Amino acid sequence: MFAVVALGFLLASACAGDFAPVHEDDPSIQVVKNVIIKSNYYLEDHLMTELNLPNIGGYLPTDVVALTDGKIGELNTLVLKGDPGIQKRTNSDGSTTYLFDVKLGLQQLGIQYKFKVKIIGFVIREGFVDLSPEVNIVGAKGIVVVQKDGRCDASFYGVSVDKLDGFKVLIQPQDIPGLSTISQTILNFVTPRVIPVTNFALNGAVLSPTFQRSFSQFVCKEINHPTDEPPTAEPTEPTTKPTEPPTKPTEPPTKPTEPPTKRTKPPTKHTKPPTKPTKRPTEPTEEPTESYETEEDEKF
Repeated sequence: MFAVVALGFLLASACAGDFAPVHEDDPSIQVVKNVIIKSNYYLEDHLMTELNLPNIGGYLPTDVVALTDGKIGELNTLVLKGDPGIQKRTNSDGSTTYLFDVKLGLQQLGIQYKFKVKIIGFVIREGFVDLSPEVNIVGAKGIVVVQKDGRCDASFYGVSVDKLDGFKVLIQPQDIPGLSTISQTILNFVTPRVIPVTNFALNGAVLSPTFQRSFSQFVCKEINHPTDEPPTAEPTEPTTKPTEPPTKPTEPPTKPTEPPTKRTKPPTKHTKPPTKPTKRPTEPTEEPTESYETEEDEKF
């Protein structure tokens, strides 16, 4: 509820006056680029690289295809498509409002479903289908308000998949009979339906209060502490190399374990002496028995 009220307040402030597009040398351009690049790391660190998708088909007797357990993945491969559209306005209280409208794409977008192909209500084939569009464009709209003292609020108010095209279809198992026919049937059934269900899932996740709070903190941190050079894929290499040395120091600890095994031998030697004294007590027991017999003999 708080996120909805805050978003309404931001939108109301955006409608209060005229905006002007920012110039190419405006720092906000670089901030948007940095946010997009760093969001890939954020999504990966917070395990947000996949999103569940609603079921498609299977509700009507005439549906020849039923798709369930769907998910869209590789959301941490965002890239900017073209120049970001940013408008800026300085408010009467000294704050600054930014409106952004950017086009994004995913370098590795994959959609997976479990499918059942039906004919006259009977299941004839089932398996998994992977859909990989060669072209994908996602539109994102939002607003950012920066106060004079540096306080900041940011929010999405619209995200949508604008285009998915050039699908490649992979059916598992691949030895299923009628593979080409099934692939074409699924593709014809999914193509007009996949964008609406994907947008439904995206808006449900992006417009949630939890995501809005995280997005605001993430963007405002970049605004208050901008990075001149955004991170690339190269910094990931040092993170993998330092993991090698910890494996080498584990070898020496295995060697010190040998001496304790040798030390266990002396205790076994000490256990032998106790066995010898047990024989001596048995000898004196024989004498009393003899003396007992002699006493009895004397009585008789």
